[in-house]
Amino acid sequence: MKKNILFIFQIIIMICISIKSVYASINLNYTELNIGIDVTQELKILGDVNSDVSWSNSNNNIASLKNGYVTGLSTGTTYITVNSGTYSSTCKVNVISNYIPITDISLPSSSGELLLNDTQNINASINPSNASNKILFYSSSNPSVASVDSSGNMTGNKIGNAIITILAENKSTSYKVSVVDKINLRGISISPETMTLTEGNTGKLSISFSPENATDKSVTWKSSNTGIVTVDTSGNIKAISDGNATITVTSNDGEYTASSKITVKALDRSLKGISLNKTELTLDINETANLSVIYNPSYASNKEVTWSSSNKNIATVENGKVTAIKPGTTEIKVISNEGKYESVCKVTVLSPPIESIKFEQDEQTVYVGSITTLKTISNPQETMINNPIWTSSDETIATIENGELTALNVGKTTITISDQEGKVTASTEITVIEKPTEDLMITIVGYNLNFNPSIKNYTLKIGNEESLDIKVNRDDSKVIIGGNRDLQNGSIITITISDIEKTTYVINIRKQKSYIFFIIPIAILIIINIIRILKKNKKNK
Repeated sequence: MKKNILFIFQIIIMICISIKSVYASINLNYTELNIGIDVTQELKILGDVNSDVSWSNSNNNIASLKNGYVTGLSTGTTYITVNSGTYSSTCKVNVISNYIPITDISLPSSSGELLLNDTQNINASINPSNASNKILFYSSSNPSVASVDSSGNMTGNKIGNAIITILAENKSTSYKVSVVDKINLRGISISPETMTLTEGNTGKLSISFSPENATDKSVTWKSSNTGIVTVDTSGNIKAISDGNATITVTSNDGEYTASSKITVKALDRSLKGISLNKTELTLDINETANLSVIYNPSYASNKEVTWSSSNKNIATVENGKVTAIKPGTTEIKVISNEGKYESVCKVTVLSPPIESIKFEQDEQTVYVGSITTLKTISNPQETMINNPIWTSSDETIATIENGELTALNVGKTTITISDQEGKVTASTEITVIEKPTEDLMITIVGYNLNFNPSIKNYTLKIGNEESLDIKVNRDDSKVIIGGNRDLQNGSIITITISDIEKTTYVINIRKQKSYIFFIIPIAILIIINIIRILKKNKKNK
């Protein structure tokens, strides 16, 4: 009897412990909930509980509570608590004036396949997107087949089917998931379906799989004409030449196909310009160097060019190969046959070591305004100073640049040439004087005008010329000639000269008479008479 009582007591204790472990905690579906005035929302206890639960509301003026259903009364916040034994759970309820309810829950599809041991999100979304409550609740009808977490991530646990239920406020929807060991491909598509490329350019084609989580996504790419466009195993295409071709992709699973039409446009291969790889070149005598042409664009079809040297005594060029001949400076020019574009390289040929140098003249006299090239004599011959330094002791009298002297004002200056170190040097004294003024002279080519500067009016007999070649020994800027066009008998030519003062000379034109119109008829009559006489004499014989 005592043993039976003890056994029953042990069973009661185990039941109590078991009940305590079942209700070790209690949770609500919301920890915080937003509702509007006169809006009712159910608070649900998650998991299995016994019927011995109680509800409490911290502020009955904000919301009413009945069996877990909360209805908003006025704006504010209240706390709803559910109790079960020694355990409880609380939800913060906010009653707001601008409450936006959930209208529905949308899914990409109502069913789908999930690979065994794979995880995939169900991708549920709330409408509208600005709803006041955005929490979704997920549950599986068969967690042993497909389980789902609070973020909507489904995991395939074993082959079979399950229903995933999604809840939000008072709305719900479901998704039927089939857990399989392989997801068959049902189709593919390609993007873009058409593409236009310029010859030499590249592009990218992308594939979309249906379903996206298909097990076998291997494909094969193919071009209908690799001479026009090529494609690699990743869908990267390259335009080869002008024309049209089709890129086709075929799936390994199901042999589904999709294609994209590619149009390749030809490049404009006309030459737009050229340049040389070097703009300056320094060589020793007999040294060679190669210049190369840079074409714009590089794929221009016509790359024919012509090379030339401005001074072949300094350096020559052949097909871009420059050969230094003797000291000095020259320009190597290349001109394209198409477009006549050109580019220039300055070539300096260095001199062997020079021992001494002198000017051809120790003293020179030049006129104001004249430009004179000063010549030097080197020792040994054919040598010269590399990068010589030219100086003028008085640049108000004359300036010097690269051996070219420009006389500015009356006076004297010393011109010096030297090397960079000042070891080799020479000087010449330059005297600048005013240029003597020549007597004014007007001449007319082919005629004797007998010009005298003191005589202002002339008469000139001419032939049938319509204009005359008039020469004046003054700068053109100082001479104005008028009336020397369409000359007729009686025409007047004026020559105005602005010398020390402005003077105008007048030439009256007289055209010589032509007697050709009288001579021709007379000659014809004479010939006719001679013929008559000859015929008459012939008859008499």
